[in-house]
Amino acid sequence: MRDDDTRMFVSASAGVGALLLAINNVVRAAPWRDWWVAAALLIVAVAAALWPRRAARTVSAPVPVEEAAASPVVAEQDRTAPPVVAAEESAPPAEADDLKIIEGIGPKIAAALEKAGISTFARLAAATQADLEAAIHAAGISFAPSLPTWAEQARFAARGDWDGLKALQESLTAGRRK
Repeated sequence: MRDDDTRMFVSASAGVGALLLAINNVVRAAPWRDWWVAAALLIVAVAAALWPRRAARTVSAPVPVEEAAASPVVAEQDRTAPPVVAAEESAPPAEADDLKIIEGIGPKIAAALEKAGISTFARLAAATQADLEAAIHAAGISFAPSLPTWAEQARFAARGDWDGLKALQESLTAGRRK
């Protein structure tokens, strides 16, 4: 489960528990000293519902060598920053694949991925989950439940293994593992 799902589950569970205990205490006319469990569950429910969301991860794109040499800031970057990539002028740009073949990728997500430079099955297969999340979040898309299977599906498509891709997609429900 994702953090938001877990937070909402805890909040809902504690809220339902507090409600049931409160109803039970009202029905049996319990003294006020017996209400502490319901009050504690209610506090847990409110705290879980109001817990701040994690900050969105940001992933920076690789910096071309020409720009890195001109910018003194790049030399001072954190050692965990993405490596500087040389721009290949001699290589022709790869022809874009139809990413909508991947189950769970529609026109909007395909456009977001292409805008982030992920326009082929090979690039999609090589992308990390954090890269994909950053690409779709940059386009204002916050919900992509099938994202964890995109790279796996793209590996089949990049190899041209359409039977393998079809078998994998048949084992998925809406792009997610059953």
